[in-house]
Amino acid sequence: TGVQLEVGSQATAFEHRSKGEETRLCQRYFYPFLRGTNSYENITLGFNYNSTTGIVLLEPPVEMRDTPSLTSSGTIGADDDTSIGFTFEGQSSKRCFRCNITNHSKTSGQGFQLRAHNSTSSKFELSAEL
Repeated sequence: TGVQLEVGSQATAFEHRSKGEETRLCQRYFYPFLRGTNSYENITLGFNYNSTTGIVLLEPPVEMRDTPSLTSSGTIGADDDTSIGFTFEGQSSKRCFRCNITNHSKTSGQGFQLRAHNSTSSKFELSAEL
């Protein structure tokens, strides 16, 4: 810390950023909804619009720098149903994203929790890396 590199012969004032500001700037590129720390860690809530497909909205704490990609690993379930599939749909706002959940056994209009299912290694992450 305490080092600032400049291009050219004129030095500018040293930038001091708080840890919170630096964290928010990093979250524009990557946001982990689930880090694999709890066997049944919640990701978000969702609802079913028919008997085989539901949706969840993923809203990171800051606007992403670009439409991100979604990666998941480990066992993720809609409540206790672990045979689900994901179809990620980025939105143009870069702030809220839709993910379709398929192959589950809920009824139309029923809500569910998207979460890790008995796995401390599950991950669910948005990435808008360069």
